[in-house]
Amino acid sequence: MTFLKSATLALAALLPLTNAVPTARAEDGSWDAAHAKAATALAKLSLEDKVKMVTGEGWMKGPCVGTTAEISSIGYPQLCLQDGPLGIRYAQGITAFPAGVQAASTWDIDLINARGNALGTESKAMGVHVQLGPVGGPLGKIPQGGRNWEGFSPDPYLTGVAMAETIKGMQEAGVQACAKHYIGNEQELNRDKMSSTIADRVNHELYLWPFADSVKANVAAVMCSYNRLNGTYACESDLALNGLLKGELDFRGYVVSDWNAQHTTEGSANAGMDMSMPGDNFGDNKFLWGSALTSAVSGGQVDESRVDDMVQRILASWYYLGQDAGYPKVGWSSWNGGVGGPDVQGDHKIVARDIARDGIVLLKNENNALPLKKPASLAIIGQDAINNPDGPNACVDRGCDVGTLAMGWGSGSAEFPYLIAPLDAIQEQATADGTTIVTSTSDSTSEGAAAAGKADTAIVFINADSGEQYITVEGQAGDRADLDPWHNGNGLVEAVANVNKNTIVVIHSVGPLILEKILALPNVVAVVWAGLPGQESGNGLVDILYGSKSPSGKLPYTIAKQASDYGTSPQSGDDNFSEGLYIDYRHFDEAGIEPRYEFGFGLSYTTFEYSELVATYTDKTEGSTTTAPGGAEGLYDTVATVTATITNSGTVEGAEVAQLYITLPSTAPSTPVRQLRGFSKINLAAGESGTVTFSLRRKDLSYWDTDAQKWVTPTGEFTVSVGASSRNLALKGTITMRASILLFLVPFGLAAAAPKKPGIKPLALEMLDSIIVRKQGITVDPSVKTSVIEGGLLLFGIDEVLENLALSQEHKTKYESYLDLVMSGLVPVLKNVTADVTSPLDEFSVGTGFIKQYRKTGNQTLLSTIETLHQTDLLRKRQSDGSYWYYVYSNVTTQDGLFSIPSFHSAYASEFDKDNALTAYQLSALQFSNVIDRCLSHSTGGLLYHGYDPTLSYPIWGNLTSRGHSQSIWGRAVGWTCMGLLITLDVIPDTPATTAVRKQLHGIFVRLMSAIIHAQDESSGAWWQVMNFPSRPGNFLESSATGLFAYAALRGLRLGYLGTVDSWRDAGDRLSAEQYRQSAERAYDWLLNNALLELEDGTLGYNLTVDVCSINSTTAFDFYATQPLKPQSLLGEVGFLLTDLERGLAKK
Repeated sequence: MTFLKSATLALAALLPLTNAVPTARAEDGSWDAAHAKAATALAKLSLEDKVKMVTGEGWMKGPCVGTTAEISSIGYPQLCLQDGPLGIRYAQGITAFPAGVQAASTWDIDLINARGNALGTESKAMGVHVQLGPVGGPLGKIPQGGRNWEGFSPDPYLTGVAMAETIKGMQEAGVQACAKHYIGNEQELNRDKMSSTIADRVNHELYLWPFADSVKANVAAVMCSYNRLNGTYACESDLALNGLLKGELDFRGYVVSDWNAQHTTEGSANAGMDMSMPGDNFGDNKFLWGSALTSAVSGGQVDESRVDDMVQRILASWYYLGQDAGYPKVGWSSWNGGVGGPDVQGDHKIVARDIARDGIVLLKNENNALPLKKPASLAIIGQDAINNPDGPNACVDRGCDVGTLAMGWGSGSAEFPYLIAPLDAIQEQATADGTTIVTSTSDSTSEGAAAAGKADTAIVFINADSGEQYITVEGQAGDRADLDPWHNGNGLVEAVANVNKNTIVVIHSVGPLILEKILALPNVVAVVWAGLPGQESGNGLVDILYGSKSPSGKLPYTIAKQASDYGTSPQSGDDNFSEGLYIDYRHFDEAGIEPRYEFGFGLSYTTFEYSELVATYTDKTEGSTTTAPGGAEGLYDTVATVTATITNSGTVEGAEVAQLYITLPSTAPSTPVRQLRGFSKINLAAGESGTVTFSLRRKDLSYWDTDAQKWVTPTGEFTVSVGASSRNLALKGTITMRASILLFLVPFGLAAAAPKKPGIKPLALEMLDSIIVRKQGITVDPSVKTSVIEGGLLLFGIDEVLENLALSQEHKTKYESYLDLVMSGLVPVLKNVTADVTSPLDEFSVGTGFIKQYRKTGNQTLLSTIETLHQTDLLRKRQSDGSYWYYVYSNVTTQDGLFSIPSFHSAYASEFDKDNALTAYQLSALQFSNVIDRCLSHSTGGLLYHGYDPTLSYPIWGNLTSRGHSQSIWGRAVGWTCMGLLITLDVIPDTPATTAVRKQLHGIFVRLMSAIIHAQDESSGAWWQVMNFPSRPGNFLESSATGLFAYAALRGLRLGYLGTVDSWRDAGDRLSAEQYRQSAERAYDWLLNNALLELEDGTLGYNLTVDVCSINSTTAFDFYATQPLKPQSLLGEVGFLLTDLERGLAKK
């Protein structure tokens, strides 16, 4: 079986506008900076200007579905707000992506983020400032709910992750995301009249949760919904807008009304709504704001300060996204068929196809009926197999169910640039295979049976549609009337199955269906849930049907045996949400109801085994209660990490979604049996094993205490369950919370250890003594990938101790002797020039230290080894741009080598080849500048991707970016670059001849350190393993990178490289010495409280250090996030030693 290699994970760097976000945002990209700019602009505005900015110009009064007037005095444009969550509504030349629910079905964080980025990129290119999505409400508690498909899942955790990743992707492209519909809009029936009465705890733990994640992701706008909340319209709810959103969640952006969801002038203004859309009532020219708001201010009903707050929030979001410079203008109109705009599709059909394919859920597959293996004949049956004969866009806003279903109807729809129907794609594959195709493309049972009887295998296509209430389709005004397939789908399948023993059913649906009649048919051998796949529908389906990729989608909701099992349905009047916390799988678990297919279920063409459940606690503190976007800062701290091993025990490659569920202790008030709190998708070859990692936040282990009005982590025993679905949980363990300390019990196997408390002796020396007790670094095993670089780092650490601390003679002798032992262990593995040429550049990490010791001692063995390294240096392969290959991987240069080769190359020339020293220094500097040119991440403000291949040909990386860099920013690799810069600056003398090269290196160091400080995790003070995806589920705070960064900041300060007038002038740095110092101190505190341990033998231990992250990988997020942690790793220990040493020197 041949598997497709997806290009999606490299897509973000290929998108044409990703790097078009103005530099100002990268430098000043905080809400405080944006609000400061907004306040300055606000001071220049009249009340008339302010009112124009908060009031829509009226329906169809501008090119977009919503606009506000241009304010030329401050350079503010006519703001364009446009639907929607799966593509740009009413526009031509855009991508019609799979719906949100299909993205959720992939359970693939990278794909969800890439979809968001592609959506944002297209919107920006079309001049759209505010894209009205993603959708977190409806959450989906009612399976018949008309707009559930626009969102993601009835599980708040899954929806929260999908919301956050979509928002990050969109806003990284430069467009403002708008999280909607806030809050409690769970049905279309009477949506503009009914009241949703939601208990405080239920609201926090279910419906508010995804919006909290959205605010945490710095969403620019939130749309208030049509319904009432607890009796008050959502757009006039002081509780919802001022209390929860802007107060508790510290939302820094603005609230825009859903179109015509505003009901009063004063009520909406004073409750916290900030922008009225579309302004009038869909073209009646009656405005509740505009002049009415001006009158309310004049009359004292609304304070002008409230209007100022509205305007400042709107401006702040505009500035936050960098839309004040170079933003494209709208050159098309929603009201003329969307013509006149640019074609913005680019290569986005790649991510569209990936999601269409990877969101498919295989529900049934008896006797390996799938994948198809060049069948002699196929019957393709059902109208859902073909496009609407009048064209896929024939019905306005997709308001009909004719032809194949690829999106629902309503304002969340978009125009298809094309739609690959299932039959079209199958016919192409069948032609290649020599398969005869028989068709019946109506929903006639007799015609379907006749066609099925003429083929070996029959594929029946059925569907179920829904949408927004302003359109009625086949008698259904938004919400579905029932959970049956449309157009007598059950009858069609039965007619086919009665005559064909190999009947496969493909279902396109907006949400759950009752499948009992279909599953009762013995000849139905496979059921494929194809969801809402967007424009690449047929292509994605064929990828699965024919096995070019194994299905990996999982259900984002529960499929029941009967509709009443859900316990919820659309209400004709108000809804008191009496089901409480128990919706979807939570309800099925609580009520003891057996579902047909449980939440998280999905089959594969291979099999997976789960083993080795392990957990580590990483944060034992109470957590900060300081309010920040998303809520109290401490809620988002990672407090525990759980890992498990997944093995592909089958015969083909496949991807598995491992899911983690938490059961709260009995001390918590009534709560669901289990709740999703983590998931990780891992791709494995047949027979391959891999590790999945789950990062548990403090909020994930808490419940909302209504009386205390805060999140509370209960004491007692938690159950942690990991498996393939909510009811297939192969691994279980327990965690116990006592007295604010998290203890892991069997089978979590945490080594007996406790946090280390500082004593009188410097911790740097305690760590070095512990290393010596364990005899680390003196035996070098070349087969252990990190062995040599660990030795090089340890040499540097010992030398720093000897040079900078006032030691007793006893300690000096002890450390010098151990340094000799380390060198003695390294020398034997560095004596073969030919062999060393094919080793990683890590071998050069010892060279600078060897030269230093040779200078002191004249040791001839060291000199011989130094010469071997020099000869090896001369023979190493380099790129055409002069950069060294890191290893045997063709044309691959990485940051790992920057710790080793530049400093040795310079040190050797300085000591032994002075005539050519300047050339050597320039070549060393070139190593760093080439990495900057190829690997700089503009979206992170200057961090560096792990490595690059200038030839764009390294096969395992897949489709490379235009600059050839890998996909992720690995913390320790960036740490190696910082260390390499410092050591190289150490060995290049400061002379007039070297001024230029030193200035170049200094500038690189300062700019990189500035980006690093800005990337520091606000809550913990540590740095993330994968730095371009902070807080992403599966990511974790990593101790070796954190130690290296803290050390680099402190040493850079001590040597005058950072926080000085020179650094500001020469390198553009604007961080003060105190900012660097505070950053390092916060990092040190985290290391002290989380990474440093006192072991049972009295030595210092060290954890949370990742082991090896080879560049010979996909370099995708999941690779780095799933690598194992290595306790007592020199790569972490020495970083801490150096940080503690520099802290002591700073105090002196």
